[in-house]
Amino acid sequence: MVRQKSQTATELDTQINKAILEVKFGLYKSTYKATKRLQLSKRTVTRRINGGLSRTQARQQQQKLSSAQENVLLKWIKELTINGYSPGHRLLKEIVGEVRSKQIYNLDNPSFDLFEFPLQYKLGRDWVLRFIIRYPHLKVIIKRRIEFV
Repeated sequence: MVRQKSQTATELDTQINKAILEVKFGLYKSTYKATKRLQLSKRTVTRRINGGLSRTQARQQQQKLSSAQENVLLKWIKELTINGYSPGHRLLKEIVGEVRSKQIYNLDNPSFDLFEFPLQYKLGRDWVLRFIIRYPHLKVIIKRRIEFV
């Protein structure tokens, strides 16, 4: 099972973003004063102000899907749900596999190339669960036949 992001980690991210905005807009004259007041790590806030990435942003390149592909997938799930059909884990994993394995856009040659991913790039067993945790507005719906209700 995949762990959800803890409440303290979420609050810390919010506090760091708040400190960055307050330093940029001049509420604090220096990062030192902002970090002292908000009780944050000076090194983290300074690095983020100087263009450093948060953990989730830094790990974006290691994700199985790009953020654009994830947005398309979210839109697709939303449309299916509105139409009364919510995709299950198996169907979701199959669709993601198709999206990833068939189309790769080459910037040098603007055409779609067919490409098969090696086994090391296949989706993991818990990928769908982690995807649902990343987007908490998605919920799992358990379907039942009408005869059993």
